[in-house]
Amino acid sequence: GALLVTMLLLPGLAMIAGGIKHKDSNLNVLAGGVSRVLMTVSIIGAFLPTVFYSVWGAQSITCDACDDTDLSLDCSGCRYLPVDMDLDPAYRDNARPLMYACALILPVAYAVGLLFTLKTHSHIYEADAEEEEEAPVWSKWTCTAVLVAGAVAFSFVSDQIVKSLSPTLVTLGLSEQFVGLFFIGIVSSFAEILNAITFALRGNMALSVEIGCSGTIQAVLIQMPTLVLFSAIVNHGLAANSFTLMFPILNLFAVIFSVVIFNYVTIDGRSNYFTGAALVIVYALFVAGFYFVPVRQYS
Repeated sequence: GALLVTMLLLPGLAMIAGGIKHKDSNLNVLAGGVSRVLMTVSIIGAFLPTVFYSVWGAQSITCDACDDTDLSLDCSGCRYLPVDMDLDPAYRDNARPLMYACALILPVAYAVGLLFTLKTHSHIYEADAEEEEEAPVWSKWTCTAVLVAGAVAFSFVSDQIVKSLSPTLVTLGLSEQFVGLFFIGIVSSFAEILNAITFALRGNMALSVEIGCSGTIQAVLIQMPTLVLFSAIVNHGLAANSFTLMFPILNLFAVIFSVVIFNYVTIDGRSNYFTGAALVIVYALFVAGFYFVPVRQYS
């Protein structure tokens, strides 16, 4: 949910707001190119285990009813279901080691990106820095204290939100997929959305788009590998009750095409309300798709 928000909804709303006020806006082509490369690399690494296990993982066939007639089975309502990954040799011996390898490699891509943008090629962001308005400067200790306090407070609020979701899901009949995509995804990125719209209205569309790119890159290259490795330590490598890089195919489809449409509308270095509306419409389509996911599959 957070990935779709930062790749589609956030830049889309910012482009719409900026396009209405300024008609057309320029993007930082060089900085955008770096972000697009990192986004592509991150999606490849994060979803490679999913593709691998979809090909080699075991599946079971479940049918609603079967009749034994003439030495054959006549079954109806049959469907393929994934087996318990902890009991599947393809997961234990192949997909799980691949997942850990990806979780270790992805942060390296983030470190290389930081070195490129902050050290060796920091000049590509100089134009954006000149456009920013002067603001009061906090000391490093003040910034660190505020950041830590905000992270702790947000983790507490997030925990309370998750605890209150269970009765809501039962009452409304919503799937966990839809709630995570729509509600939690927007809540967790609400501050970034407001900042992106604010900068877009001020004419700094490049910074607005980079806010979304940075959120996506950090989530995939840092947060997801950290969760994978933390789950491996706490749950001793078991897939049950752990964060893994094995996602439903609908998630894979949504994220990959989000990267494709985002790269396509930003590659020319121009934005307007039309490109923003396209991103928001694609986001709405994915929300509709996840809304109709059968609840029983994720109960």
